[in-house]
Amino acid sequence: MTQPSVSPTLSFDDDTAQPGTLLVDLMATRDSVKELYRETLARFDLTEQQWRVLSALSRCGTLDATRLAERAALLPSSLTRILNSLEARGLIIAARDPMDARRTVLSLGSAGRAMMAALTPEIDRIESRLRAALGAAQHDFLLHSLAHARAALQDLHPPRGLRS
Repeated sequence: MTQPSVSPTLSFDDDTAQPGTLLVDLMATRDSVKELYRETLARFDLTEQQWRVLSALSRCGTLDATRLAERAALLPSSLTRILNSLEARGLIIAARDPMDARRTVLSLGSAGRAMMAALTPEIDRIESRLRAALGAAQHDFLLHSLAHARAALQDLHPPRGLRS
C-alpha cells in the first residue's frame, strides 16, 4: 500500500521535532477530535467514555469486562463506574456467562440498542466531516499509522490494567 504524502499546504513549526512534542500533538489532536463529538453525545446524555462502551458493545456484541475495556480503550478501573451508570439507565445488561458462571458478560439492552440506532447516524456524520476535513487519503493513512503505532508501542509499556 502506498502511503499518501503530507499535504504541501501544511506547515510545521520549528519545534515539531523537539522532545515531548509527540505527546503534546497527540493530546491536542485527541482533544480537537473529542470536541466534535461532545455536543452530539451531550444531547444523548452520554460522556465520551460511555459512548465508547456502547459503541464497542454495538460492534462486538457480548463481551466480558476485560475485552470491553480493551475495545473501548478504557482502564478497567474506570470501566466499573461507567458500567454501573449505563446499567442503571438500562442501556446495558450484565449477565453471568453461561459457559463460566464466574465471569460476567455485558451486552446492549433494548434501550442501548435504541440509543445506538439513533446516535449512529449522527456519529457517522461527524466522522464524514472528519474524513472530508483531512481528505480521504490522509484520513486512511492516519488510521493506518495510529494502528501501526499502537502495535509497535505495545511492548514498551506494561499491560493496560497495570498502568496508573
